[in-house]
Amino acid sequence: MTVQRTPPHLQAIRKVFENETTVTLTHSDLLQLQTLDVVVSDQLVRAVVASASQQELSSNTCRVVPYDQSTLGMIGRPMARSILDSTPFGLSFESLQKASPTPPQESKDATSVLSSNTVSTVTIATRRNPVGGHVEAAMENYTHIDGPAFKNARGPQALPDDDPTATTDVRTPTHSESDNKQQSRVPQDSSTVVSKAFTQTIVDATLGDSNAQIALGDMFRDGKEVHQDYQAAMDWYRKAADQGDAVGQRRVGHLYSQGLSVARDYSTAMDWYLKAADQGDTDSQRCIGALYRDGEGVEVDYSKAMEWFLKAADQRDANAQRCIGVIYHDGRGVDVDYSKAMAWFLKAADQGDADSQRCIGALYRDGDGMDVDYSKAMEWFLKAADQEDANAQCCIGELYHDGEGVDVDYSKAMEWFLKAADQGDADGQRCIGELYRDGEGVDLDYSKAMEWFLKAADQGNANAQCCIGVLYRDGRGVEVDYSKAKEWFLKAAGQGDANAQCCIGVLYRDGEGVDVDYAKAMEWLLKAAYQGDANGQRCIGGLYRDGEGVEVDYSKAMEWFLKAANQGDADGQCCIGVIYHDGRGVDVDYSKAMEWFLKAADQGDANAQCCIGVLYRGGRGVDVDYSKAKEWFLKAADQGDTNGQRFIGELYRDGRGVEVDYSKAKG
Repeated sequence: MTVQRTPPHLQAIRKVFENETTVTLTHSDLLQLQTLDVVVSDQLVRAVVASASQQELSSNTCRVVPYDQSTLGMIGRPMARSILDSTPFGLSFESLQKASPTPPQESKDATSVLSSNTVSTVTIATRRNPVGGHVEAAMENYTHIDGPAFKNARGPQALPDDDPTATTDVRTPTHSESDNKQQSRVPQDSSTVVSKAFTQTIVDATLGDSNAQIALGDMFRDGKEVHQDYQAAMDWYRKAADQGDAVGQRRVGHLYSQGLSVARDYSTAMDWYLKAADQGDTDSQRCIGALYRDGEGVEVDYSKAMEWFLKAADQRDANAQRCIGVIYHDGRGVDVDYSKAMAWFLKAADQGDADSQRCIGALYRDGDGMDVDYSKAMEWFLKAADQEDANAQCCIGELYHDGEGVDVDYSKAMEWFLKAADQGDADGQRCIGELYRDGEGVDLDYSKAMEWFLKAADQGNANAQCCIGVLYRDGRGVEVDYSKAKEWFLKAAGQGDANAQCCIGVLYRDGEGVDVDYAKAMEWLLKAAYQGDANGQRCIGGLYRDGEGVEVDYSKAMEWFLKAANQGDADGQCCIGVIYHDGRGVDVDYSKAMEWFLKAADQGDANAQCCIGVLYRGGRGVDVDYSKAKEWFLKAADQGDTNGQRFIGELYRDGRGVEVDYSKAKG
């Protein structure tokens, strides 16, 4: 093997063969990048291994580059930077061994073409090139070369992750979109050819180029074509950040915020975001706003959140503009102002922000700050859906399902729910489950309903978890199992799902799978009621009305029934009608009773329809009218209401408003 000692300012071109390894001892002003570039340009590099021992070879930069049948060009550059401290990169020795070509039986003569200056060389006994044979054995021959400290491609001084399977949902733009598009990355499966672009990137990063450092950090963070390694990502980001690069500082902040490669630390994340934000980095300004908004690492402070969001929004950051819109929509630290919310959503939507387009659709759908307009809602949902926004696709499905602004069309609803579900959207999956559960547009199929509910529930979707609980509680497609029902209700309730909390309360009230416990029932029902859940509010009213676990208190019962009724809860409205009808805690008032029964009956409540029939039959608050009584009893009976069916039978039996007909009376 020949060792070339190349003085500065000289060029040397030498043919190198497969059974040789060349060790180039460079001066500090010789740019090794040129050496690598010539080799990689022919796609012949197999690996770049650890630097040789400085004590045994040289105090200057030293690299060992195995390659085969290629031309090595070394071009001296005055004042060029050394890569003495660079960390090895490239391939595992296992994959290198598999790809190694068979060495020739004998080597060809080597020739040296020198420039006008003299190049001194030292000849050493030729050793087998690691590329041409068994790598592990070959490396043992080179006792003067430090062995590899690792097997997989990694960043500088990377440490193992606590959880190597963890993933990040960080979705921040790379330092330069155009730069990243041009970056060729090393294959994650340690392919045997290192791309020139990747080699260039890692060398540039080692030489201190912050763009390249961030690009490598992104590769390791996302596990794109390299082994995912958050510690390596952190190392590269820190190199850029320590140079004052705002994007590098932001990336470091993200890793602390997400708890990737380090313990989650919002305070430290804030420090890094501030460094970048002070340089005008809009993403960091927005992230600081989010920390203040959510009280992460700091006290919740909507005023400061707004201040930081505005900094970013003034630079046309669409995400920040949307965040301001949400603050006005929800009234966080400010009065609810749908007009201002709309104005900010429009700013972001005009930049193509799908989330804001969906938010505008929701404003029109719900009539927040304007008249309900399902047509405009659909228009905006479609804008977002065209960008593959799964939430918007689900919203369109709901419009078709509920017939809002369009005819009810379960087929189209299913189509849109499937679009969302195919992207893994949990709400879309849940909605499909509901279609199968209720037999809407498809044959009723509890098995398929359960299948789709489970898909969503496995993603932590609380509504789906509650739906599964209901299937077990009611024995739909499965054996009744209150224990499993409670288990699923608890999963959802633990996420604050009010419906699930109410369901648990009902289990304790009715003693289903548990001992009757009105105290626990009240506890769970209150959790739901305080979130505005109408079912929970109505059930609490029932406990006070019937004196279950509490003293009978019609005043409190009425208070809770009204909370539910004012949200349009038909059962709550009917309960109020009964209180006025029976005079419980109030004077008997058939007129008010009729008023509340009609509210519920108009929603199809069979019990209320039956009660109205009773008022007409008995002439309570109205003239006796058996025809109208029969009409209302039939409405209830057609829904399977047994009281309505019985009352119709009595009319035929007694000949009230109809001819006596015992056969019809028996039904």
